[in-house]
Amino acid sequence: MNAMNTTAFPRLRDEVIVRPFDGGGKQSRYVVAIDGQHFIVAPAVAAILDEARHCVMSDGVFETLAQRVSHRLGTCITPRQVETLMRERVPKALFESTTGIDAERSPLIWQRLLFSGTRLKSALALASPLFTLRVAIGACALVVLIDVLVALQASGHGLEAAGIADYSLSLALTVAGIFIHELGHLCACHRFGARHGGIGCGIYWCLPAFYAEVHGAWTLQRIQRAAVDAGGVYLQFLFCGVLGVLYLLSLAPALLSAIVLSHLLMLHTLNPVLKFDGYWLLSDLTGIHNLHRRVRDTARGLLHRRHVPRGEAALFASFVIIALAYLAYLLAVLGQNLGWSAASFSSAIAAADLSLPALLPALGKGALLALMLTMAFGIASALGRAGEKVLTETPNEH
Repeated sequence: MNAMNTTAFPRLRDEVIVRPFDGGGKQSRYVVAIDGQHFIVAPAVAAILDEARHCVMSDGVFETLAQRVSHRLGTCITPRQVETLMRERVPKALFESTTGIDAERSPLIWQRLLFSGTRLKSALALASPLFTLRVAIGACALVVLIDVLVALQASGHGLEAAGIADYSLSLALTVAGIFIHELGHLCACHRFGARHGGIGCGIYWCLPAFYAEVHGAWTLQRIQRAAVDAGGVYLQFLFCGVLGVLYLLSLAPALLSAIVLSHLLMLHTLNPVLKFDGYWLLSDLTGIHNLHRRVRDTARGLLHRRHVPRGEAALFASFVIIALAYLAYLLAVLGQNLGWSAASFSSAIAAADLSLPALLPALGKGALLALMLTMAFGIASALGRAGEKVLTETPNEH
């Protein structure tokens, strides 16, 4: 007797979501979502998973699924194809029995949820009206005006000397802006009715970071996903506008420092070189899934002098221009801050005695220097791996 008729298979979990995926292309695709994981699949795979909800996972299930899917799609799907798909290609996380199956590895080394989606529900509902087109355009125009006034005031008034209290307040306000950034992603999900979780903290590479659980965004339309991608920077930008008004009223150096740091962080997260908000925003706006792989494939084609379509070449050129601009900005900022931090730390150590008040400034500058070095090392490693993938031909990627 055929083995596939006698071997039972686990039941598909009720929480699995199968919906059409708006990728912007001509080819129809679907998104399969479970536990924050998302998989882009072909219509045949989506049909098999959808029909599996209504089948008892027992003997003969593959024949039953093959008959139903063939009738649904109007094409012949064999039981062997269904079995191969279910056993070898479909992630085991979609089924009730997942013993021994490792979950998808998170980019965070360590993570902890701080606020659940339920606890943030009131705040999300309060900020939701900000995520309409007219309000967003008006609010951003107002913040740009405030930014100009802040720049004029800062250039005319000059920079005042900052003490430990100013540094501490500036750091606290910057961290608050990062938290508001993550809240912006959830606000956009709430606005468009996508499922979401809460906000947590973790270790990304060697750096502490906040994260937002926006797994339901994959089920949204492409423009709505782009709004979720940009929602963090948008709400953080509005926060900078509030800080700008307070600075114009008080001229406090801590506020100006927090505004500058927040703007630098927003520019950093909008770059598409690393998988931050800018990467997902560009991917959703262009409708290109797995953007880095497409860029690598185009780079290999150009490197080996193969024919590359005009659209792919234009995407590659745009990506390279943005990447070079980001690298120039990154090297300038890191170089300046590394030099300043090293000099400040050396002078602080040389001038400090053994008392705690005298050592605090030196320790603070030393921590900043260590942070800058960690960032430089992490980014250099990531760029090195990306370059290695371009130069090394990988058969599985084609």
